[in-house]
Amino acid sequence: MKALKPQIDAEKLMFTDSVKIGIWAQQAVEQSVQLGIVKGYSDGSFHPDAEIQRPCKLCALEKYIHKFIAVCPRFCGKRTLCRLL
Repeated sequence: MKALKPQIDAEKLMFTDSVKIGIWAQQAVEQSVQLGIVKGYSDGSFHPDAEIQRPCKLCALEKYIHKFIAVCPRFCGKRTLCRLL
């Protein structure tokens, strides 16, 4: 989350097991939830100690990247990651 410096303030986590999320990761998880990158489970839990499967990692990465894609104003007019440059 720090790499792209999201301009949002994190809200407190409301997961039933949020006390298990490490202090070092809480802000990143809060911002990821706010941006819609992660949701948690339908029972209201987050499972911070669970192993993340490859498809879930790719899905989260895709959502993260698409939050920051913009139309390239300098070159081609296509959707690119030029906002990151």
